[in-house]
Amino acid sequence: SKWSDMFLQQGLDAIIFPALPLPALPHGIPGKLTAVFSNMFIANLLQWPCGVVPVTTVRQDEQFYKEAPNDDYCKIAHQVMQNSAGLPMSVQVMAPSFQDEKCLRVMKEVETLAGFSAKPTAYKK
Repeated sequence: SKWSDMFLQQGLDAIIFPALPLPALPHGIPGKLTAVFSNMFIANLLQWPCGVVPVTTVRQDEQFYKEAPNDDYCKIAHQVMQNSAGLPMSVQVMAPSFQDEKCLRVMKEVETLAGFSAKPTAYKK
């Protein structure tokens, strides 16, 4: 309730934040990277409506780390990023409880402003 009270006192309508720091994960990988989903859990814990909107795609120059991975999470993330050019990257929108329509409205605004229309091409065989 403290989170909700603070949010409402600030006069905010919604929160927009990165959905994941990585593009869509190949089958079998999500269980190895549970920690990267932690920022997405907050809406579920608060029971706030939320949704994800694609805003851009991974560029060719974003597929690889410039430095060698130094821990297990980085190694797996490095693996996920290989050949990921063209996959969508998204933001998550969440709004207070019982404000589903507001959440959808903000998602529509983000979608309109981002002008995302790319068709994913990575991971196709």
